[in-house]
Amino acid sequence: MFKQVLLMLALTCCGTAYSAGIYKWSDTKGNTQYTATPPPHGVGYELLAKPPQSKASDRSRQPRTEQKQESADTGSEQAVANASDERKARWAENCKIAQKNLEVLQSDRDVVQSSPEGEKTLLDSSAREQAVSQAKKDIEYYCQP
Repeated sequence: MFKQVLLMLALTCCGTAYSAGIYKWSDTKGNTQYTATPPPHGVGYELLAKPPQSKASDRSRQPRTEQKQESADTGSEQAVANASDERKARWAENCKIAQKNLEVLQSDRDVVQSSPEGEKTLLDSSAREQAVSQAKKDIEYYCQP
């Protein structure tokens, strides 16, 4: 549970982490690492969060076909609705993560943050205050009604 909360903290504090994907792997000492970059070559890993696909890559994978204007309009309305639903789901998940991060940061427990290279550091009071501030901003941004 504590590792999951730390992972959520790392995801929120490191904005690029989600866009790059989250990799779980074990180092040579047997320690579990969570990173935004793939582990060294030859090390087995598990991809926990896949990076979101860009719209450009989605378009390049779809074959181009001629369609009637009426069916194209219906398809684009469906696509807009699907994109809106996906965005709402991502925002709801980010809201939950931000709330859990704030809960952990405001507790009396020590908080450890992992760098993209897998180095773990204990948050001092200054870094913790910055993380609390960021978590509050994330809640304000993602938890809008």
